[in-house]
Formats: sequence, structure tokens, C-alpha cells
Amino acid sequence: CIYDTIPRISWKLKEDTMTILGIKCQMAEGYFLGRKYNVWYTPEIPLPFGPGNLGNLPGLIIEAYDERKERIYSIAKLEIPGKKENIMIIEPSCSGTKAIGRNEFNKINNEERIEMMRRSKAASNNPN
Repeated sequence: CIYDTIPRISWKLKEDTMTILGIKCQMAEGYFLGRKYNVWYTPEIPLPFGPGNLGNLPGLIIEAYDERKERIYSIAKLEIPGKKENIMIIEPSCSGTKAIGRNEFNKINNEERIEMMRRSKAASNNPN
């Protein structure tokens, strides 16, 4: 398991509303990694998730785009089995594994990549 933090975005909640796929959405603006994002989220689905690192709003993000519209995220379809009240968020379990941070993961990953490249090069030099 890799433990990492989710960046907190300071969202400014707007009063603008729009319906997307039959879902009433509300607008919010925020900055992430130097980009201003406009997002449409729905309080009807009180899950604080969205695409990539966008999230932490009082509802699921249905659409998001940066100010220049270089990055655009839009939900294509949404199916909710059962009632909205039955939605549960389950924390992932790391039982039986070692929990590491992002930096340690990157270090291990880079070391393994270098070792794979070394083995690949050695195998291509051996004509057996």
C-alpha cells in the first residue's frame, strides 16, 4: 500500500447551476498546480470525489475544466444502483502488506526499473 496525501484545493462555491445528464449541478472554482479550474459538482451525490486530484467538494464532480480548456473532464454516464442513501465509502485495506510513502515507492520503483533495463540489456547481449 502507498500512503499519500490528497492536495487540498481552496474551492470558491458559486451559485451558478446547470443540469448535466439529468443531474442538478453547482459550480465551484479553484486553483490546482497553477491552473484555475471550473467544476460542476452535485450535492445530490454527497461524495467528495472527482477526476485526478480534483475533489473535496460537498458532492461528486460531474464536469471539470481548466480556464484555458486544455484539460477537460466530463462524466459520460452515471449509474447508481439502489438508493443514494446506500452509498458507502470503504477505506482500502493494507493488511498483509507494508505501508510506504510516495517517496519510498518512487525510489523502489526507479530501482526496479533500472534493474529490469540492466537484465534486458544483458539478455540481448547473450545470444543463447
